[in-house]
Amino acid sequence: MPFPDFICQHCGRCCTVLKEGYNYETHDDQIQIWRDNAPHILKWVDEAMGDYWISPSTNDLVDRCPWLRIYKSPRYKNVKGARCLIHKWKPEVCRDYPGSVIHALFSGCGGFNHLSEERLKHLLVIELIQVLRQIVLDDKVNVVSRERMKSIRAELEDKLKDGRLKYSSKQLTGS
Repeated sequence: MPFPDFICQHCGRCCTVLKEGYNYETHDDQIQIWRDNAPHILKWVDEAMGDYWISPSTNDLVDRCPWLRIYKSPRYKNVKGARCLIHKWKPEVCRDYPGSVIHALFSGCGGFNHLSEERLKHLLVIELIQVLRQIVLDDKVNVVSRERMKSIRAELEDKLKDGRLKYSSKQLTGS
């Protein structure tokens, strides 16, 4: 995992909400890992298309990862969890989730919910500085970048208004 502060909640949102979790171009090195270690996974991959996951019975793209199992907790009533049946051989896109703190917040991931407001703000500031540094160093400040930034901000504000993010806009902006 890319973040020491990230604690997976085993909720399965990454596999059900994010398209990358179930419909993603498979790399040749990943295919080779499956050939060598878990050939049963290849039944769900159409190597000609390069996309996974494809239902072996219908040859259609699936609408969620077939290797995700949602379960009810035997200990706690109404508590659900999720686990990956191919965790040891899961694709790189899955191993690298979330790609950023903002990515986790946008997708509804609770892996940072345990952090204090101060620590979360600190991580967000570091992440934003890195993004700004990339934009400046790569000279990518143009109309498209500004429009994309406005779009991301509007999307984040909508999620905050709808209660789909834990933190308020005041907490995220520090205002």
